[in-house]
Amino acid sequence: MPKIICFLILLNSMLVHGQTFGRLFANADKVVITPPLGTEMVEPRGTLATGVHDELYARAMVLSDGRTKVAIVTLDLIGLDFKLVDRIQKAVFSKTGIPATHLMLSCSHTHNAPITVELGPSMSNRNRQWESAMVEKVAKLVSSTQKKLFPVNLAVGKDRVQIGLNRRVSQFYRARMVPNPAGPMADHTFVLSLQNNAKDHLAVLYNYPAHPVAVHSTSTELSADYPGYATSALHERLGQQTIAMFAQACGGNINVQPLQGGFEKAEQAGQLLAIAVNKAITESETIEADCIHIANKEIYLPFHAVSDETAHAMQLRLQESMKTLKERGGNKAQLKEQEDLIHWTHRLHRKSKDPELGQGIPFHIQAFALGKEFVILAMTHEVFVEYQLAIELASPFKYTMVLAYSNGCASYVPTAEAFFFGGYEVFGAQQRYTMPYLKPDSEDKIKDACDELLNTLFEKIELSNQGG
Repeated sequence: MPKIICFLILLNSMLVHGQTFGRLFANADKVVITPPLGTEMVEPRGTLATGVHDELYARAMVLSDGRTKVAIVTLDLIGLDFKLVDRIQKAVFSKTGIPATHLMLSCSHTHNAPITVELGPSMSNRNRQWESAMVEKVAKLVSSTQKKLFPVNLAVGKDRVQIGLNRRVSQFYRARMVPNPAGPMADHTFVLSLQNNAKDHLAVLYNYPAHPVAVHSTSTELSADYPGYATSALHERLGQQTIAMFAQACGGNINVQPLQGGFEKAEQAGQLLAIAVNKAITESETIEADCIHIANKEIYLPFHAVSDETAHAMQLRLQESMKTLKERGGNKAQLKEQEDLIHWTHRLHRKSKDPELGQGIPFHIQAFALGKEFVILAMTHEVFVEYQLAIELASPFKYTMVLAYSNGCASYVPTAEAFFFGGYEVFGAQQRYTMPYLKPDSEDKIKDACDELLNTLFEKIELSNQGG
């Protein structure tokens, strides 16, 4: 009798909700999160949604090794401000027990979507009722997805594809936002495929770095832009039962081509991306994955603080300029931009005094390692593509999928050299986000932190495999 009891105790310790150690278990699902018509959109700026061209989705993938459980959620949204991230994290934890450190929230950055980040005076026009419903939908999605997990095999693939171009041309006194084929860019997509024993695809997670701005101001209808078309095309190839999840990589200085080409061009880009993803799946390599390791690190990016005297002088100059614009018959767009700029100076001054920003602008780095060969590294904010290329190159893992726009978005993150050339991403975008200007040494801080996190995580896995 004691032997039977001991066996049952041992068996129970090896089972977690029907899962045995030594293999990964997973499930995936999706839910529509499209807001109602009349919700203010990111683009066209100041416009209310008049229709739904294609639904916006939240998609969830939950993985477990029997001890550690993680959830990856992709959303067809511009991004999430930190308050929304906190609300989703708490709602998911309440329903599932999955803590914030085990939850990755990644946005596609489509611009034909509701405002869900801080964008100047538009904050007052956000659809807060829909936001609350969306938070609840995401929590319920993760909860229902994690209730029934299936044994899976993991396959990783990569293929070349080029649907975006660097959008910065550095010239005298500033960098202009125009297509730059000679500039840095990533010409590939990484793909993670979850398959059952019959090699059916349960879910596919894929990334690519490029702003989804093919639709942009050409329509007042809600749309997921090219990622939506890519996902639809993958469903046609892989079957509707497959959950295809697009995750935006480091596309801070990359635009899909052409900018504002409309739905037809968005579809063409999406189809090209889907072809590359499908090829990557076909040629993918099955990897060993019997454990999940996670790592989280938060650093703070230094910014230029504004003194009381400087803030007062800035506001005075802007009021003078507003008066001059009105006298010269400035158009509606010019006056609106000037109002946004005045709003920014007031917010900038307050944020310079904010004790929560005393250390700098928060920058979160999160990594999920599935086995010892594959890792997903996610970063907050709109990060330049050079960071992705550097992280992929330096990573100790065989396969490294890099994401941005994850777990919060409140700033652009240029490279050190970009700060000296200026341009929209360095100055204009920060004004729209109502954030202070960053300092060039942000680049070294980020790269050092990513290197340390990935190397420490890799060493931990190596020791674990050696029984250390």
